[in-house]
Amino acid sequence: MKNWKSNIISLLSFLLILSVVFLCSESYGKGYRAGTSTGNESHQPDSVPKTREYKLLKSLEVKGATLLSSDKFRNGYVVNERQELLKVGPKGDVLFKFNNNSLGTIKSVDANNPLKILVYYADYSTIVTLDNTLSQTGRVNLLELGSNQVSAACIALDNNIWIFDAILFKLRKIDGNMNVLMQSEDLNALIGKPVHANFLLEKDNFLYLNDPESGILVFDTYGTYTKTIPIYELNSFQKVQDQLVFFKEGKLFSYHLFTFTTEEISLPEIDCTNIAIEKDRLFILKTNQLDVFAY
Repeated sequence: MKNWKSNIISLLSFLLILSVVFLCSESYGKGYRAGTSTGNESHQPDSVPKTREYKLLKSLEVKGATLLSSDKFRNGYVVNERQELLKVGPKGDVLFKFNNNSLGTIKSVDANNPLKILVYYADYSTIVTLDNTLSQTGRVNLLELGSNQVSAACIALDNNIWIFDAILFKLRKIDGNMNVLMQSEDLNALIGKPVHANFLLEKDNFLYLNDPESGILVFDTYGTYTKTIPIYELNSFQKVQDQLVFFKEGKLFSYHLFTFTTEEISLPEIDCTNIAIEKDRLFILKTNQLDVFAY
């Protein structure tokens, strides 16, 4: 009887051990498979085109087209020879227009916030803000601030305005009433050489200042310098998730902010003057034409 009971206990113990091993192996297998399926996949669709399959949606005649920008709703913004700002929808239709002939040439357009679009007129040191219908909502005369040589401007993440004062060599954040909310150190002294900013962009909690000679200077949201990205001779760029996308020498490139690698992005056309991408839309600017592609 004693041996029989011992055998039963041994058998039950063996079965219990087998059950534990089986459950652990199942859990490990599921965990491993789940990790494999998500580890190499993004939770958000990649906005940088990885394919050569483009579909032309529309070609627009835009005489003397110069500047090009885009927003998160897949709209494009282009400036024509009359210094008229056009808002182009995802299907290539002109939705709205804005023009102010009294302020001269448009130097830059920042549409990262589609509800507060910044248009900078450097000739008159004036910033105009527009809503999503390109109706004027604000106007800032930088001369009243004492900044008569602002070389770059953009909308801040908190809907205020960043400018680079080329006299003070400082980044300055101002509000619509021209109150200075914060400013950086003297960047010439900080970097150790003259800073010539031609483009500003604040996105995803970082402020980017482009200097064609020194590269892309990166700051936090308080205007504190963190590093310089060694990409040179640019006029502008976009930040798309964890990449900087820029147009240079007739080609489109992406620079990965974590791997520090640069890749060329294939294009459906050549002879471009500028390019903007937004989710599944590609805007290609030519001298007198804007082409809108889907991908």
